[in-house]
Amino acid sequence: MMKISDTTKDLHTRYLQVLMGPSHPAMHGTIMMNVTFDGETIIDLDID
Repeated sequence: MMKISDTTKDLHTRYLQVLMGPSHPAMHGTIMMNVTFDGETIIDLDID
């Protein structure tokens, strides 16, 4: 049986960048977020 860490070494994945925003309309102002995902894990988050 292979360990999970052994199988992930063979996977070739790319990061997914998603632009999210604006936020809820009742908020004062808007928040624009540039989120980078690796699968379900957030790798980077830039807030403008």
